[in-house]
Amino acid sequence: MTTRRPNGRGAGGLAGSLPAGLAPVLSALFLWLFTAGAAWAATETTYVYDADGRLVAANMTLSSSTLGDFRYAPDAVGNILTATTTVGAYGTVVLSVAPEGSGTVTLGGADSCATDCQKTLGLGRSASVQAYAAQSRAFLGWSGGYAGTDNPHVFTMTGTMALTAHFGATGGKTDADPLSDVTEAGQSGRVFTYDGDGSGVADYLEDRVASLPTVTGKYLTVGVSGTRPLLTASARTAPSSCAHCPYGAVDVSASYPTSTNACLTYTLYLPNDARITDFYAYDGGEWIDFAYDGTTGAQIYREAARTRITVRVCDGKRGDSLKSEPTLIGLIGAPGYAAAATSSFMNLLLK
Repeated sequence: MTTRRPNGRGAGGLAGSLPAGLAPVLSALFLWLFTAGAAWAATETTYVYDADGRLVAANMTLSSSTLGDFRYAPDAVGNILTATTTVGAYGTVVLSVAPEGSGTVTLGGADSCATDCQKTLGLGRSASVQAYAAQSRAFLGWSGGYAGTDNPHVFTMTGTMALTAHFGATGGKTDADPLSDVTEAGQSGRVFTYDGDGSGVADYLEDRVASLPTVTGKYLTVGVSGTRPLLTASARTAPSSCAHCPYGAVDVSASYPTSTNACLTYTLYLPNDARITDFYAYDGGEWIDFAYDGTTGAQIYREAARTRITVRVCDGKRGDSLKSEPTLIGLIGAPGYAAAATSSFMNLLLK
Protein backbone atom coordinates (compact mmCIF):
# COMPACT_ATOMS: atom_id res chain seq x y z
CA MET A 1 0.00 0.00 0.00
CA THR A 2 1.33 3.41 -0.89
CA THR A 3 0.57 6.93 0.26
CA ARG A 4 0.71 9.89 -2.11
CA ARG A 5 0.15 13.61 -1.86
CA PRO A 6 -0.65 14.67 -5.44
CA ASN A 7 0.14 18.32 -6.21
CA GLY A 8 1.24 19.01 -2.63
CA ARG A 9 -1.13 21.13 -0.53
CA GLY A 10 -4.46 22.74 -1.16
CA ALA A 11 -7.42 22.13 -3.39
CA GLY A 12 -5.12 21.41 -6.29
CA GLY A 13 -4.56 17.97 -4.79
CA LEU A 14 -7.95 16.92 -6.11
CA ALA A 15 -7.34 17.42 -9.82
CA GLY A 16 -6.55 14.29 -11.81
CA SER A 17 -6.13 12.16 -8.72
CA LEU A 18 -9.54 10.64 -8.04
CA PRO A 19 -12.19 8.51 -9.74
CA ALA A 20 -14.77 10.66 -11.49
CA GLY A 21 -17.54 9.81 -9.02
CA LEU A 22 -15.47 10.83 -6.03
CA ALA A 23 -14.16 14.20 -7.17
CA PRO A 24 -17.52 16.03 -6.78
CA VAL A 25 -17.84 14.78 -3.19
CA LEU A 26 -14.45 16.06 -2.09
CA SER A 27 -14.81 19.21 -4.17
CA ALA A 28 -18.08 20.00 -2.40
CA LEU A 29 -16.40 19.56 0.97
CA PHE A 30 -13.54 21.83 -0.10
CA LEU A 31 -16.08 24.42 -1.24
CA TRP A 32 -17.76 24.26 2.15
CA LEU A 33 -14.42 24.75 3.88
CA PHE A 34 -13.64 27.70 1.64
CA THR A 35 -16.91 29.46 2.43
CA ALA A 36 -16.27 28.77 6.15
CA GLY A 37 -12.92 30.53 5.93
CA ALA A 38 -10.52 27.58 5.82
CA ALA A 39 -6.82 28.37 5.69
CA TRP A 40 -5.92 26.77 2.34
CA ALA A 41 -2.19 26.96 2.86
CA ALA A 42 -2.51 24.65 5.86
CA THR A 43 -4.85 22.11 4.22
CA GLU A 44 -3.41 18.82 2.96
CA THR A 45 -5.05 15.85 1.30
CA THR A 46 -3.38 12.43 1.45
CA TYR A 47 -4.43 9.52 -0.81
CA VAL A 48 -3.74 5.86 -0.08
CA TYR A 49 -3.54 3.22 -2.84
CA ASP A 50 -3.26 -0.54 -2.66
CA ALA A 51 -0.58 -2.63 -4.43
CA ASP A 52 -2.62 -2.58 -7.65
CA GLY A 53 -2.91 1.19 -7.70
CA ARG A 54 -6.52 1.32 -6.57
CA LEU A 55 -7.59 4.18 -4.29
CA VAL A 56 -8.58 2.87 -0.85
CA ALA A 57 -8.53 5.99 1.34
CA ALA A 58 -8.29 9.77 1.36
CA ASN A 59 -7.62 11.96 4.36
CA MET A 60 -7.84 15.75 4.58
CA THR A 61 -6.13 17.60 7.43
CA LEU A 62 -5.80 21.20 8.54
CA SER A 63 -2.81 21.91 10.78
CA SER A 64 -2.78 18.25 11.90
CA SER A 65 -6.54 18.22 12.68
CA THR A 66 -8.64 15.81 10.62
CA LEU A 67 -11.20 17.48 8.38
CA GLY A 68 -12.44 14.41 6.56
CA ASP A 69 -11.48 10.74 6.47
CA PHE A 70 -12.72 8.66 3.51
CA ARG A 71 -12.42 4.85 3.21
CA TYR A 72 -13.15 3.03 -0.09
CA ALA A 73 -13.75 -0.55 -1.20
CA PRO A 74 -12.91 -0.76 -4.95
CA ASP A 75 -13.56 -3.66 -7.31
CA ALA A 76 -10.88 -5.34 -9.40
CA VAL A 77 -10.70 -2.55 -11.98
CA GLY A 78 -10.82 0.33 -9.47
CA ASN A 79 -14.52 1.14 -9.42
CA ILE A 80 -15.57 2.21 -5.94
CA LEU A 81 -18.19 -0.13 -4.53
CA THR A 82 -18.62 1.46 -1.06
CA ALA A 83 -17.37 4.60 0.66
CA THR A 84 -17.30 5.44 4.38
CA THR A 85 -16.92 9.09 5.33
CA THR A 86 -16.04 10.59 8.72
CA VAL A 87 -15.98 14.38 8.92
CA GLY A 88 -14.48 16.17 11.92
CA ALA A 89 -14.44 19.74 10.71
CA TYR A 90 -15.39 21.59 13.89
CA GLY A 91 -13.82 22.85 17.10
CA THR A 92 -15.24 24.54 20.18
CA VAL A 93 -14.21 27.84 21.73
CA VAL A 94 -14.70 27.81 25.52
CA LEU A 95 -14.52 31.20 27.27
CA SER A 96 -14.28 31.93 30.99
CA VAL A 97 -13.24 34.71 33.36
CA ALA A 98 -11.17 34.77 36.56
CA PRO A 99 -11.99 35.93 39.11
CA GLU A 100 -15.72 35.64 38.53
CA GLY A 101 -17.48 38.94 38.03
CA SER A 102 -14.31 40.93 37.30
CA GLY A 103 -15.04 41.34 33.60
CA THR A 104 -16.49 39.79 30.48
CA VAL A 105 -15.15 38.08 27.37
CA THR A 106 -16.74 37.97 23.95
CA LEU A 107 -16.17 35.95 20.82
CA GLY A 108 -16.33 38.45 17.99
CA GLY A 109 -18.12 38.47 14.67
CA ALA A 110 -21.41 36.88 13.79
CA ASP A 111 -20.69 34.05 16.21
CA SER A 112 -20.54 36.34 19.25
CA CYS A 113 -21.13 34.97 22.72
CA ALA A 114 -20.65 36.32 26.24
CA THR A 115 -18.61 35.28 29.26
CA ASP A 116 -18.45 31.60 30.28
CA CYS A 117 -19.84 30.33 27.01
CA GLN A 118 -19.05 27.77 24.35
CA LYS A 119 -19.30 28.20 20.60
CA THR A 120 -18.65 25.62 17.89
CA LEU A 121 -16.83 26.88 14.81
CA GLY A 122 -15.52 25.29 11.65
CA LEU A 123 -11.86 24.36 11.61
CA GLY A 124 -9.87 26.93 9.72
CA ARG A 125 -12.15 29.77 10.78
CA SER A 126 -10.58 32.98 12.03
CA ALA A 127 -11.85 33.89 15.51
CA SER A 128 -11.36 36.89 17.74
CA VAL A 129 -11.81 37.06 21.51
CA GLN A 130 -11.79 40.28 23.50
CA ALA A 131 -11.76 40.92 27.24
CA TYR A 132 -13.58 43.80 28.90
CA ALA A 133 -12.71 44.67 32.49
CA ALA A 134 -15.31 45.65 35.04
CA GLN A 135 -15.07 48.97 36.83
CA SER A 136 -11.84 49.36 38.86
CA ARG A 137 -10.44 46.23 37.23
CA ALA A 138 -7.81 45.77 34.53
CA PHE A 139 -7.23 42.97 32.03
CA LEU A 140 -4.04 41.05 32.91
CA GLY A 141 -3.77 38.34 30.27
CA TRP A 142 -4.98 35.04 28.82
CA SER A 143 -4.37 31.47 29.93
CA GLY A 144 -5.35 28.10 28.50
CA GLY A 145 -4.83 27.57 24.79
CA TYR A 146 -2.94 30.85 24.61
CA ALA A 147 -0.78 32.71 27.13
CA GLY A 148 -0.34 36.37 26.31
CA THR A 149 -1.71 39.86 26.79
CA ASP A 150 -2.90 40.96 23.33
CA ASN A 151 -6.49 42.14 23.40
CA PRO A 152 -8.30 41.36 21.22
CA HIS A 153 -6.62 38.02 20.50
CA VAL A 154 -7.10 36.73 16.94
CA PHE A 155 -6.47 33.07 16.12
CA THR A 156 -7.33 30.35 13.61
CA MET A 157 -9.42 27.40 14.73
CA THR A 158 -7.28 24.27 14.53
CA GLY A 159 -9.19 22.41 17.24
CA THR A 160 -11.00 23.07 20.50
CA MET A 161 -9.69 26.18 22.26
CA ALA A 162 -10.27 26.97 25.96
CA LEU A 163 -9.37 30.50 27.04
CA THR A 164 -9.59 32.23 30.41
CA ALA A 165 -9.31 36.00 30.76
CA HIS A 166 -7.67 37.13 33.99
CA PHE A 167 -8.41 40.47 35.61
CA GLY A 168 -6.89 42.34 38.53
CA ALA A 169 -7.05 45.68 40.29
CA THR A 170 -6.27 48.73 38.17
CA GLY A 171 -3.40 49.60 40.50
CA GLY A 172 -1.59 46.36 39.64
CA LYS A 173 -1.98 44.71 43.05
CA THR A 174 -5.19 42.80 43.61
CA ASP A 175 -4.69 41.00 46.93
CA ALA A 176 -3.57 42.47 50.26
CA ASP A 177 -0.02 41.12 50.33
CA PRO A 178 2.75 43.55 49.27
CA LEU A 179 3.56 42.02 45.87
CA SER A 180 2.21 43.02 42.47
CA ASP A 181 0.04 40.75 40.34
CA VAL A 182 2.80 40.40 37.75
CA THR A 183 5.37 39.42 40.39
CA GLU A 184 3.10 36.60 41.56
CA ALA A 185 2.32 35.38 38.02
CA GLY A 186 5.14 32.86 37.84
CA GLN A 187 8.74 33.48 36.91
CA SER A 188 7.74 34.83 33.50
CA GLY A 189 5.22 37.25 35.01
CA ARG A 190 2.58 35.98 32.57
CA VAL A 191 1.13 32.86 34.24
CA PHE A 192 -1.83 34.34 36.08
CA THR A 193 -3.02 30.88 37.08
CA TYR A 194 0.21 30.37 39.06
CA ASP A 195 -0.66 28.59 42.31
CA GLY A 196 2.57 27.96 44.20
CA ASP A 197 0.92 26.63 47.34
CA GLY A 198 -1.45 24.31 45.47
CA SER A 199 -4.57 25.76 47.10
CA GLY A 200 -6.55 25.97 43.86
CA VAL A 201 -6.52 29.78 43.96
CA ALA A 202 -4.09 31.85 41.89
CA ASP A 203 -1.47 33.45 44.12
CA TYR A 204 -2.19 36.98 42.93
CA LEU A 205 -5.62 36.57 44.54
CA GLU A 206 -4.43 35.24 47.93
CA ASP A 207 -3.66 37.67 50.77
CA ARG A 208 -1.71 35.16 52.84
CA VAL A 209 0.39 33.73 50.00
CA ALA A 210 3.14 35.44 48.03
CA SER A 211 5.17 34.11 45.10
CA LEU A 212 8.35 35.90 44.17
CA PRO A 213 11.68 35.57 42.37
CA THR A 214 14.75 34.95 44.50
CA VAL A 215 18.02 36.82 44.15
CA THR A 216 19.57 33.65 42.75
CA GLY A 217 17.25 33.52 39.73
CA LYS A 218 14.86 30.95 41.17
CA TYR A 219 11.22 31.31 42.16
CA LEU A 220 9.46 30.33 45.36
CA THR A 221 6.23 30.74 47.27
CA VAL A 222 5.69 31.57 50.95
CA GLY A 223 2.45 31.47 52.89
CA VAL A 224 1.42 32.25 56.46
CA SER A 225 -1.12 30.68 58.79
CA GLY A 226 -3.93 32.59 60.43
CA THR A 227 -6.39 35.01 58.90
CA ARG A 228 -4.29 38.14 58.37
CA PRO A 229 -2.31 38.92 55.21
CA LEU A 230 1.42 38.97 54.77
CA LEU A 231 2.70 42.45 55.61
CA THR A 232 6.12 42.07 54.02
CA ALA A 233 7.59 39.56 51.59
CA SER A 234 10.95 40.11 49.92
CA ALA A 235 14.04 38.27 48.76
CA ARG A 236 17.45 39.02 50.25
CA THR A 237 20.91 38.51 48.84
CA ALA A 238 22.90 35.88 50.65
CA PRO A 239 26.68 36.46 50.75
CA SER A 240 28.90 34.52 48.37
CA SER A 241 30.26 32.50 51.30
CA CYS A 242 26.77 31.09 51.81
CA ALA A 243 27.11 28.55 49.01
CA HIS A 244 24.79 26.23 50.89
CA CYS A 245 21.83 28.65 50.49
CA PRO A 246 20.84 28.24 46.81
CA TYR A 247 17.65 30.30 47.19
CA GLY A 248 19.19 33.14 49.14
CA ALA A 249 17.00 34.32 52.02
CA VAL A 250 13.43 35.51 52.40
CA ASP A 251 12.18 38.22 54.74
CA VAL A 252 8.49 37.95 55.68
CA SER A 253 6.25 39.23 58.42
CA ALA A 254 2.62 39.15 59.48
CA SER A 255 0.48 40.32 62.36
CA TYR A 256 -1.71 38.33 64.71
CA PRO A 257 -4.60 39.12 67.05
CA THR A 258 -3.36 40.23 70.46
CA SER A 259 -2.85 37.20 72.67
CA THR A 260 -0.26 35.61 74.92
CA ASN A 261 2.53 33.58 73.34
CA ALA A 262 1.04 33.86 69.84
CA CYS A 263 2.70 31.85 67.08
CA LEU A 264 2.52 31.75 63.28
CA THR A 265 3.59 29.11 60.79
CA TYR A 266 5.28 30.24 57.61
CA THR A 267 5.40 27.70 54.78
CA LEU A 268 7.93 27.85 51.95
CA TYR A 269 7.24 26.02 48.70
CA LEU A 270 10.33 25.26 46.60
CA PRO A 271 10.97 23.15 43.51
CA ASN A 272 11.76 19.55 44.38
CA ASP A 273 15.31 19.92 45.70
CA ALA A 274 16.87 16.93 47.45
CA ARG A 275 19.82 19.05 48.58
CA ILE A 276 17.80 21.01 51.10
CA THR A 277 18.30 19.50 54.54
CA ASP A 278 18.44 22.53 56.85
CA PHE A 279 16.87 25.89 57.50
CA TYR A 280 18.68 28.87 58.95
CA ALA A 281 17.07 31.85 60.66
CA TYR A 282 18.42 35.26 61.58
CA ASP A 283 17.90 35.62 65.30
CA GLY A 284 19.12 38.29 67.68
CA GLY A 285 22.11 39.34 65.61
CA GLU A 286 23.24 35.94 64.35
CA TRP A 287 22.25 33.09 62.09
CA ILE A 288 21.14 29.90 63.78
CA ASP A 289 20.28 26.39 62.60
CA PHE A 290 16.53 26.64 63.07
CA ALA A 291 15.59 22.98 63.44
CA TYR A 292 12.22 22.23 65.02
CA ASP A 293 12.51 21.67 68.78
CA GLY A 294 8.89 20.79 69.49
CA THR A 295 7.80 24.41 69.84
CA THR A 296 9.52 26.51 67.18
CA GLY A 297 11.67 25.79 64.15
CA ALA A 298 11.56 24.32 60.66
CA GLN A 299 10.48 20.95 59.33
CA ILE A 300 11.28 19.87 55.77
CA TYR A 301 8.97 17.67 53.68
CA ARG A 302 9.83 16.16 50.31
CA GLU A 303 6.79 15.76 48.09
CA ALA A 304 6.34 14.46 44.57
CA ALA A 305 6.93 17.75 42.77
CA ARG A 306 8.21 20.13 45.43
CA THR A 307 10.03 20.66 48.71
CA ARG A 308 7.80 22.11 51.44
CA ILE A 309 9.24 23.73 54.57
CA THR A 310 7.05 24.67 57.54
CA VAL A 311 8.58 27.18 59.95
CA ARG A 312 6.86 27.84 63.27
CA VAL A 313 7.77 31.14 64.89
CA CYS A 314 6.39 32.48 68.19
CA ASP A 315 6.27 36.12 69.23
CA GLY A 316 9.44 37.14 71.05
CA LYS A 317 10.97 33.66 70.85
CA ARG A 318 13.91 32.34 68.85
CA GLY A 319 13.59 32.90 65.12
CA ASP A 320 11.34 35.97 65.49
CA SER A 321 13.11 38.77 63.61
CA LEU A 322 10.72 41.34 65.10
CA LYS A 323 11.01 40.56 68.80
CA SER A 324 10.60 44.23 69.74
CA GLU A 325 7.40 44.66 67.71
CA PRO A 326 4.21 43.68 69.56
CA THR A 327 1.59 41.78 67.53
CA LEU A 328 4.11 41.22 64.71
CA ILE A 329 6.08 38.07 63.98
CA GLY A 330 8.87 38.18 61.42
CA LEU A 331 11.11 35.60 59.80
CA ILE A 332 14.36 36.08 57.92
CA GLY A 333 15.32 32.62 56.80
CA ALA A 334 17.25 30.61 54.25
CA PRO A 335 16.80 26.99 53.18
CA GLY A 336 20.13 25.29 52.73
CA TYR A 337 22.35 22.26 53.18
CA ALA A 338 25.76 21.15 54.43
CA ALA A 339 27.55 23.46 56.92
CA ALA A 340 25.41 25.67 59.14
CA ALA A 341 25.25 29.40 58.54
CA THR A 342 27.24 31.53 60.97
CA SER A 343 26.85 34.94 62.52
CA SER A 344 29.46 36.32 60.12
CA PHE A 345 26.69 36.40 57.45
CA MET A 346 24.64 38.93 59.40
CA ASN A 347 26.14 42.22 58.33
CA LEU A 348 26.52 41.18 54.71
CA LEU A 349 22.96 39.89 54.46
CA LEU A 350 21.33 42.92 56.04
CA LYS A 351 23.21 45.56 54.05
